[in-house]
Amino acid sequence: MGTSGELDQLQSTKTQLENEYRSLEEEQKNLELRTRILEEKIAVEELKRNNKAKHEAVDQLRNRIGELEQRLNNIFGSEPSPPMKIEPEPETITEVAEPEYAEPENETTSTVIEPPTEEQEDNVEVTVLEDLAAPGQEEPEILKKPEKKRRRLF
Repeated sequence: MGTSGELDQLQSTKTQLENEYRSLEEEQKNLELRTRILEEKIAVEELKRNNKAKHEAVDQLRNRIGELEQRLNNIFGSEPSPPMKIEPEPETITEVAEPEYAEPENETTSTVIEPPTEEQEDNVEVTVLEDLAAPGQEEPEILKKPEKKRRRLF
């Protein structure tokens, strides 16, 4: 075989391999897509199964509530009370913003206190305020100031 025949054969082989590579890439993309579709179908079916189980649990609880209300009504011999409306719980918030604490401004006010009269001295009422935190306990979260983060500047 001559050099030109060998070159033609190598170019032909190269073209076939390139075509095969493109074909394999396309097949890989299709298989990856099919895999994602199957994974999603599995997730959907699992959610359906979980929802079905949850519906059954809710139905059982509703039936139990109905039975208990009926027993309660039989015990007291009263008219059947209207069924309680059970509202679903509101969605929970996943992000909680940390409250910002503002330092109180130093405002000074002056008040003139007059000495009590004799009548007022006889009618003195004393109220003792206890600390919010009992001895040995930490102060409530509301009263704690947030710790300031220390940052290093380079």
